[in-house]
Amino acid sequence: MPVSTFDAVDRSDGSVLGSFPMCGDAEVRAALLLAREASPAWASASVGARCRMLRSWRGELWRSSARLAELLHREAGLGFDDAMLEVLQTVEHLRWVEGHASGALASTSVSHGLLSPELGATSTWVPEGVVGVVASGRPSLYAAASAVACALAAGNAVVVQPSGRLTATLAAYVEAFAVAHPDAPAGILQVLTGDDATAVTLAGTPLDRVCFLGSPVAGVRVSTAAARALVPVTVVPVVAPVTLVAPDADLDAAAAAVAELARSGRGDDEPGPEVFVAPSVLDDFTEALRLAGAGSTARRGVLARAMGRRTGPAELAAPVGAVRVQSAPGFEVLVERLQGHPSAQVAVHSARHGRHLAELLTAAEITVNVPAATAGELPRAALGSRGYGPFAGENGLRTFARTRTTTAKRRLPVPVAPVELLLATPAGRVATRLLLHVRHSLD
Repeated sequence: MPVSTFDAVDRSDGSVLGSFPMCGDAEVRAALLLAREASPAWASASVGARCRMLRSWRGELWRSSARLAELLHREAGLGFDDAMLEVLQTVEHLRWVEGHASGALASTSVSHGLLSPELGATSTWVPEGVVGVVASGRPSLYAAASAVACALAAGNAVVVQPSGRLTATLAAYVEAFAVAHPDAPAGILQVLTGDDATAVTLAGTPLDRVCFLGSPVAGVRVSTAAARALVPVTVVPVVAPVTLVAPDADLDAAAAAVAELARSGRGDDEPGPEVFVAPSVLDDFTEALRLAGAGSTARRGVLARAMGRRTGPAELAAPVGAVRVQSAPGFEVLVERLQGHPSAQVAVHSARHGRHLAELLTAAEITVNVPAATAGELPRAALGSRGYGPFAGENGLRTFARTRTTTAKRRLPVPVAPVELLLATPAGRVATRLLLHVRHSLD
C-alpha cells in the first residue's frame, strides 16, 4: 500500500516547498530498527570523536545557512531576519555543545569513604540508546536542534519528528548531517515526517527516551503513549513569554520589547505574548504599545542585507500580532497572580525593584529590563509540573545520558584493609571508637 504524502507550503503565497510522506506505524518501526542498528557504533565512539563529526556538520549548516533561513522564513512565516537569527543561534549552540560535551560527560572518581578505602569507583555517563525528538505546534528550529545536538553528543541515535510548519526546514537540517558525513550509518540521525498521529506512534514504540517540545495538550497525548510503552519522556511545553511592567518601568522600552515579541509571533491560531501591567501605568503603557506597533524596527533587514539578500517593506515593518494585556486593582495582586502563571520565561521591567521582583517569581528564566530571550522561543529548564527542559547548560547534555558506576579494589601498600588492621588490637579499637565519636558527634 503506497504511503500518503502531504505538502509543506509557503505561508506567504501558498506555493509548495516540498512533498513529504505521512509516516505510519510501519515507517516508524523501520526508522527505529535503523536507529538500533546504528546506535552501538555511535555510542562506542568517544565524546571527542562525536564532537568532531558535529563540527563537520556545523560547517555544512553554516554553508547552507541562507537556504535554511529562507526555508524557515517561508515555511514558518517568520521575517527573514528572525529566521536567520534562529539559524545562526542553532549553529552557535552546536559549537557550544562541541566545546562542553567532553567536560559535562567526563568520568569521575568516587570515594567509598573511611570504612572502605580499598575500594574505588568510577562514575561514567553512558548514552540511553535511541531518542525521539518531537517538535510540535509552534515551530522553532533552535529548540528542536538544541535537543538533537545534546542527544547526539551524548551518544544517542536520534529520530526527529517535526511539526507540520517545520517539516521542510528540519528535513534540510537533518540532510546537512548526511551531506557532511556521507559514509556514516543512516540511522544516526533521521527525520520522520507526519502529523500528531505520527508523534503519538513514535512515542509508543520501544525508544529509550522521548523529548517533546510543543503545546501542553499535545504533550499529554505523547506522554500517555510513552507511558503505555514504558518509555521515559521529557515534556517541555512551549508557551509565549510573559512581561511584567512595574509602575516605575521605562514604558517606551517595555512597549518596544512587547511589540517585537508580537511581531515574531508564530501564527494567527496561537496566543500572543501576555503582559501584566501595573494599574497606575496601564493607560500610558497601552498608548506606548500602540505607538511601538505603528513604528518600524530600524534593526530589521540588517541580517538579510548582510547575507546578500534584498529586503522588502513588509520585512522592514512586520505587523504586530495580538497582545494580551492584563492588570489588577493593585500591583501586589498582579505579582501574586503572576507567581502561579505557567511560564518558563518572564521579562521584568522596573527601574528600581527589578531584581527584587525577579526573586519573587518562580519562572525558570527571568530577565530584568531586558526583552525576554526569544531565541527560537527556546524552552529552557522548566520548573515544577511543567517538566525539565533539555537546554539548561551542561545539564542539557546529561538529560540524554545515564550514570553507570564501576567499583573495583584498589592496590594498597598493606595486605589488609586499614580498618581491619586498626581493629585488630585493643588500642586500635579504642582509637577507632574515639575517632568515630569525634567524627559523628553532634552539638
